[in-house]
Amino acid sequence: MRINEQRVLEVVRNIVKSAFVEIEDNEVTVYVDSHHLPDELKEAMIRKAVKKLGLKLKAIKVITPQLYLKMKKTGVLS
Repeated sequence: MRINEQRVLEVVRNIVKSAFVEIEDNEVTVYVDSHHLPDELKEAMIRKAVKKLGLKLKAIKVITPQLYLKMKKTGVLS
């Protein structure tokens, strides 16, 4: 079953407002803005929500200016 990236993004953004997701081989990487860092409870909520969708949480990464530019170049952000 192919998971819709938009659905995963919707679920994650219900927990953390400023987030982007990247899905690769049923593993999800969540990128969050440095101004909206999730606390331990929100991290656990993200982990549980991703697991409920049948995926594995690979990492929660903070979007730094360098990472933002890299994501922009590679097309993750449009």
